[in-house]
Amino acid sequence: MNPTGQTRIPGYGKHRATGQARVILNGRTFYLGRHGTKESKERYRRKIQEWLARGKQLPQGNLTVIELILAFWKHAETYYRKSDGTPTSELSCFKLALRPVKELYGTIPANDFGPQELKTIREVMVGYGWVRKSINHHLGRIRFMFKWAGEQGLGAPEVYHRLLCVSGLKLGRCEAKEGEPVKPVPGAFIDAAKSHLLRPVAALIDLHVKSILARRHRQSSSRFSRPNWKPTSFRRQRHAPNTSASCGANAEPGPAKPGLSEKTCRVYAHDGLPVIAEPSPAHLRAVPRGADTGGDGD
Repeated sequence: MNPTGQTRIPGYGKHRATGQARVILNGRTFYLGRHGTKESKERYRRKIQEWLARGKQLPQGNLTVIELILAFWKHAETYYRKSDGTPTSELSCFKLALRPVKELYGTIPANDFGPQELKTIREVMVGYGWVRKSINHHLGRIRFMFKWAGEQGLGAPEVYHRLLCVSGLKLGRCEAKEGEPVKPVPGAFIDAAKSHLLRPVAALIDLHVKSILARRHRQSSSRFSRPNWKPTSFRRQRHAPNTSASCGANAEPGPAKPGLSEKTCRVYAHDGLPVIAEPSPAHLRAVPRGADTGGDGD
């Protein structure tokens, strides 16, 4: 890129010894036919457009993995930038994701990279102690690099499709550790920050905090009333391991909500005790339809 910020386009030149039109791209000379003819100028424009579409790269069919990483990195350094020109955090994420790829498979042909190699890298990331969600994101970045290579003509497109066979790590079904949950900001921090803000901004923060507290109160008061009831199904244990609820004869009814009645609530049993739960959104949508058709909505 020249000092004016515009991409320099290689010119339409002439090889004096042969009279052929030529263009030099990345140090390689391409002959286009007799200089000055309409056909040679058309070939020149087509060659330039293909070169620009590949990110100013030439098609190469026998790249190694480390050569592909180098070509992709040149693209990433110019693509993943903010409006002020500083690199985004995604560039650092790609650097972290591609590190085990380079260390383990840097010398093999890029077209030979397949599901088994990606699964090996996934296990290496687990051994690094990375959390499950980060590993899944890094696997997606590795797939994206091979997708970009197929789009730019630097590798076989079927490599990317082969890598789609490798699924991400599932919660509760792998040895990767889970990340620490994001905890709420202490109230003292919020109060300290509000003293440095404009009054309208501080008022918006107060409104947001109060709306969260009100929503949590509605959710907790409308759930079951049996103390310390834990979900027993494996699915619920995996996705909500710390969930507890209350139900039973001593349950305190939650605040009434518009459109709710005894018929719109689901009743089932847990450990021999009746449990009344709020209806699902699909059930609530079905109630008006049932009333319109003369049914009771059940």
